[in-house]
This record gives sequence, C-alpha cells and structure tokens, in this order.
Amino acid sequence: MGRRSSRRQASFSELTKTFERLNVATDAEIAAEADHRAASARRASASQLIVNPFAVSEAPASASSPVAASDVSVEDVSTTVLNAPALLAAPVYKVSTFQERRVFMRQYERYTTALMAFQTPANRPFAMPVSACIEGDTRRRIAMFECGCMPHEISEDQWVQYFLAANVTTVRNYAVRDKTMKALRMDTTLKEAPSRMSHLQQDLYKILEAHNLTEEMFSEAPRRVVGNLLEALEPQSFRDIVRHQLTLESNKQKKKRVVPFCMWVTIMLEQYMQWNNVARAQKTPTGRISSKPGRPSTARPHIESESVSSAPPPQGTTASYV
Repeated sequence: MGRRSSRRQASFSELTKTFERLNVATDAEIAAEADHRAASARRASASQLIVNPFAVSEAPASASSPVAASDVSVEDVSTTVLNAPALLAAPVYKVSTFQERRVFMRQYERYTTALMAFQTPANRPFAMPVSACIEGDTRRRIAMFECGCMPHEISEDQWVQYFLAANVTTVRNYAVRDKTMKALRMDTTLKEAPSRMSHLQQDLYKILEAHNLTEEMFSEAPRRVVGNLLEALEPQSFRDIVRHQLTLESNKQKKKRVVPFCMWVTIMLEQYMQWNNVARAQKTPTGRISSKPGRPSTARPHIESESVSSAPPPQGTTASYV
C-alpha cells in the first residue's frame, strides 16, 4: 500500500509539473501572439496616411518609396513618448460664401500637411474630419436650407463635395479682374531682384484667387498672365526693355509660358539693377558754382533715379537686352 501511494504521489506530481510547463508555454505563446497583433495593428494604422480630401488625387507610393518601405517593415519601433509635440488646431468653418469656403479649404490643407509631419510607422495623429470642423449653427443651417435633412444624415463625402463646389467658377467677370490688374505694380523699394519678382507674383496670385480664376488662367490663358506681369514691371525703362526683347524671334515662346518668363525677367532685372547702380555711382553731380565767396550755390545736383531712368545701358552690357 505504501509503495502504491508513493507511486501515485510521484505520478501526480509529474502530471502537475507537466501541466505547469504547458500553462507557461501557453501564456508565452499568447503574449507573443498579442504582441504580434499589436505590432500589426500599429503598422496597419501607420499605413493609412493622413490625406487632404480637397487635394487633387495623386498616384500611390511605389514599393521603393520611403513611405511604402515603412509600411511593410516588421520591426517594432514603438517607444514611450516623453514630450508629445503640440499639434496644430483644426480650422473652424462658420461662414457662408464661396470665397470663405475656399479659405477654409486652404486652412484645412495646412492642417493636414502639419499632421503628416508627425506621422511615423508607430504613430498616426488623429486628423479631425471635415464634418467636425463646421460650427454647430452653421452645420444645421446648411443641412436645413441646402440639403433638406438633419446634420447627422449628411456623410463626410457630402461635406467634402459641398466645399469643393466653391472651386467651380460660375461667373467670369474679366472686366473687374482687368480693372484690378491695372493697379498691379512691382515694388521697387525691395533691394533684390528675386524679391521684387516674388512679391509681384504674390500680388498677382491674390488677385486671381479673389476672383477664383487662378487655375483657369494658368491652364487656359497663360498668355494673359504673362501680359499682366509685363505691364506691372517697374521702372518703366526696364518694362520697355522687356517688351522690346519679347519682339525677338528667340523670345516669343516666353509670351505664353509663365515660369520661363518669370525666370528670364528675374535674370534681366538683376542685370538691369546692377548696371543702374554702377551708372549712378559713376555720374558726378553737376551744379553752378557761385562767383562770390561765402555764398552757397542754389543749384541742386542731378542724380538719376531708378524709377525714371531711361538711358540705354553702357557699351559692356548692351548685349544683355538687345
């Protein structure tokens, strides 16, 4: 009886140890499986890039691109965030006009672009949907007057299409645009030629954007854009030089190509400003000297101003403009 009892106890203890080993192995497998699922979820979340719904659709990233390579990585790069950056606040739409819709879309584009900078394979910031960026009373007004339903019945895609409708030009008032363009002038107080040209481009863009004609003018009427830039060049002597150069056969293609025209004018403006500075430095003031000692001359020295200079460039730089 004693031997049987000892054998039973030994068998029971061995069975208990076997079950313990199996439980430990099972727990380890479960933990490993949980870690694998968590890593897969993080990679799947990171693969869903933050996108701007108002932007033009682009081709998906290739397998060799950095974004695609990070999406298929199996390395667990998770870490503890000690100092999270302050994310940009989402814009709020609470107005009604088409121009205000376009402003909101530009603000939302800036918002999503900033969030993309914080996106990593292990971290994906939450992007506020378009429907959540509309002020409460404005959302209810739009739903009741323009959609004929309750706000919660409008989908996210419908809200996106509501804003995209503001990009469709319904009224083309070219007379008002041309009148506004007459006031467009290059700022000659800026010291660098690229700064003058960039500032002029910015002013032109604002005028076209205010009339919702930016994309239409650049795609369908680039010649008019070049003409507006030409008429806004300052000083007048430089504008006359550019106008004369455009009559040459080698430069006629620049009349209908905005980017080459702007680059070409910037180079010419740099040369013109350099020549004008040299010409003013070499010109000596002229005045009438008084015959009586102690009496100052009343004649003012003549210094040529850049805004009214119309003399041709010196012999060494004539080839740049003619």
